[in-house]
Amino acid sequence: MKKFALLFITLVAVSCSEDEPVNTTDPIIGGWDLNDDFFDNTFIFNEDGTGTDTYSYVESTYSESGDYVETEAFETENFIWENTTSNPDFDSVSQSYTRFFFSIISPEEISSSLTVQVTFSSDFNSMTWDNGDGFSQTLTRN
Repeated sequence: MKKFALLFITLVAVSCSEDEPVNTTDPIIGGWDLNDDFFDNTFIFNEDGTGTDTYSYVESTYSESGDYVETEAFETENFIWENTTSNPDFDSVSQSYTRFFFSIISPEEISSSLTVQVTFSSDFNSMTWDNGDGFSQTLTRN
């Protein structure tokens, strides 16, 4: 009986692993800011796989009097997203995502997609994404 108890305790101790994932939520979920020379974007990635990209830019026009006027303009686009990493580990700083964009003509139809490789900082408060063309952008959690 003592051998059985010792075997049981050993099995319980061995089966408890410290390698269990800590993060059970995809690290991209939440709000992210991207600021560059042309646009200021705020991306929202929702837990249900939907998202929005709200961006501002400077619009240059002429007033009725002929004066050159610059105003800040805002637009919001909806998208859906998916973590396309095979066997995603939400503790890993390296993930792959695909964003699907809706058609302007028919907002219910997907018109295009973009797959990006994302590298998160160790604290998951910033990320750099690269869509494979050598151009990468850094976003910070807001």
